Amino acid sequence: MRKLGHVWKTNHPTLATRDPDELYTIHQEGFVRAASRLKMKVKILSYHAVAAWRWDMPEDDDCGICRVQFDGTCPKCKFPGDDCPIIMGQCTHSFHMHCLDTWINQESSQGRCPMCRQVFRIKGTVDQSEVQTEQTAAS
Repeated sequence: MRKLGHVWKTNHPTLATRDPDELYTIHQEGFVRAASRLKMKVKILSYHAVAAWRWDMPEDDDCGICRVQFDGTCPKCKFPGDDCPIIMGQCTHSFHMHCLDTWINQESSQGRCPMCRQVFRIKGTVDQSEVQTEQTAAS
C-alpha cells in the first residue's frame, strides 16, 4: 500500500479507502473485525444457478458391467442420468440401463445377471409364469 497524492493505492477492495485514519484502524483492529464494520454495496447484475444431483446409492457402488460409478456416465451417454436409469435386479445387482441392454442382448449372456449368473429379473417386476402359477393355485 502506498500513498498517491491524497488517495491510498491498494489492490484489495476492502482496503480501498481515502482515509488514512480508517487504514490505521484496520491495522489496529485486525482485518477481520474491521472488514465486518465496513459497509460495501455490491450490485448483482446476473447470476447462474448451479444444481447437483446424485443417485440414491452408496458412493462406492458402480455398474457391474462397465465399472463406472453410477454418478458418472455409462459408455453410451453424454451426461450422468441422460436417459440411462439404473436398473436393479431381484438379485440386488445394479447396472446402467444401456450396459444391461447390451449384455442381455448377447447370446452368451443367456439372460442371466453378469455378476451372479442368476436369471436376471428387474426388481419389482413379476414373471408371467409366477402370475399364472399363483392364479391356478388360487382357483
